[in-house]
Amino acid sequence: MTANLTFDNFYQNAEKSKKYNDVVSFMENIGSAKAIAIGNDRLYSKAIRLHVTGLFSLSKYQETLKVIPEALLYCADSNDYFAIKSIEGLIYLYFGELSTGLNILLELQEKAVGSNEIVEGYLNLFTGFSYRFEAFGLEKDLKEMKKYLDLIELDVDSTTNYLKSTYLNNVGVYYYYKRDLEKSIEYLEEAAKYYSEEKLPFSYRNIASTLIEFEKDGISEKTKNYLREIEIIGTKYQNYCSIGRGLYLQALVELGEDQVFTALDTLNLAFEYFMKAERYSIAVECLEKSNEILNNYTSKELKSLKHAI
Repeated sequence: MTANLTFDNFYQNAEKSKKYNDVVSFMENIGSAKAIAIGNDRLYSKAIRLHVTGLFSLSKYQETLKVIPEALLYCADSNDYFAIKSIEGLIYLYFGELSTGLNILLELQEKAVGSNEIVEGYLNLFTGFSYRFEAFGLEKDLKEMKKYLDLIELDVDSTTNYLKSTYLNNVGVYYYYKRDLEKSIEYLEEAAKYYSEEKLPFSYRNIASTLIEFEKDGISEKTKNYLREIEIIGTKYQNYCSIGRGLYLQALVELGEDQVFTALDTLNLAFEYFMKAERYSIAVECLEKSNEILNNYTSKELKSLKHAI
């Protein structure tokens, strides 16, 4: 009994750390939970599943891939197998290994059992083909995305809020690719109603970025409010990556309003948040954008000077 209580304490602390994006605390608590669970396959499989999902949620993708083989051994005959294997496929997509990721997800879909697994599989496949569409712009991938959305539409009312929010978000993404921005925003805003609070920065970022592209006569207060909410909620849950992404969008807004130096300050702040989140590749994008702005600004200033002379 005492061992189980101790395990539960570490396990619950790990879950809380995952929710609030505390990597150090998560690793300490999940490590302790796994150590206590050694010899108890039921508890160990529970702990290692959280180890995988936690690392994935915390964007520690390389570390997640290292844990997955052991997790699959303990979860081979359980419902957790589908979730863990799905994560593996998604990570390969994130790393740009599109064929590997899609093959994993397509093979896994044949083993899906129950409506929730089937819907989750369709959502993951939508993601896979959307990545390929972004990479190559092929119409056939857009058709594949629509195919999986049509399959999901039949079951979405009986799914969890997580699956429903993801489905509606994906419909919004599809219409964005179709350049129907008004319909895209409609679905993205509907999706936001079903996200848990800690996931809202992701949803609001999608909405804000689409609104920025949609609004041709200046950025509305509605869009600016979404950007503020990203920072507020991101700060509450220590989601530094989401804060950085929101600030990057804010910088684009400021740039569009000819607030060049304010935009550069905002990009610098976004860079700091990405570094804190250990999202180094996105941090580099901030630096590249800053250099691009500086080069363009310098060129314009030089042209204005020559014209004056």
